[in-house]
Amino acid sequence: MERFLLHGLAIRKAAIGIILVLFLALQAGAVNYYVSPSGDDGNDGLDSTTAWLTIHNGDQEGLLLPGDTVNISPGIYNISNPIYLSMSGTQAEPIIYRKSGNGTTIVNGESLSAFAILFVEGDHLIIDGLEIDDSPWDGVWVTGDSNTIINCYIHNVVSDGIDVGGNDAPCSGNI
Repeated sequence: MERFLLHGLAIRKAAIGIILVLFLALQAGAVNYYVSPSGDDGNDGLDSTTAWLTIHNGDQEGLLLPGDTVNISPGIYNISNPIYLSMSGTQAEPIIYRKSGNGTTIVNGESLSAFAILFVEGDHLIIDGLEIDDSPWDGVWVTGDSNTIINCYIHNVVSDGIDVGGNDAPCSGNI
């Protein structure tokens, strides 16, 4: 009888362990966030109807985790302060900021008095498909490590289109 009780206890512990692992695996999934020129930073950003207004809202609020993607809808994002991206991904799971949908996604810095439009300070970030326009300094300034800037169109900047100060920052397909 004691043998059956020990066997039942072992099965119960194994079942609890399996449930715990499955629960943690479901919690660890990457999240897609959305940004729109008609969004609101008070929204949750979890779909296009509850999109954020600003590209860096998830970063500023500390919401982004490795593997997350920020989908930036087409339109014009007129900024009056630089965009700072300081949250980090990992080599296996970078945080991705990408243009989504048809049309052009323009980040315009005409109202900036100084500085770059986009400061990439975190590590393992990917910036994909943005149009960076009208900067009083650099278009994109990269200080973090292992960041990738791809398929961006950067123009009307006073200094550099992309200024890389970090290590291992592949840039390709940019104009």
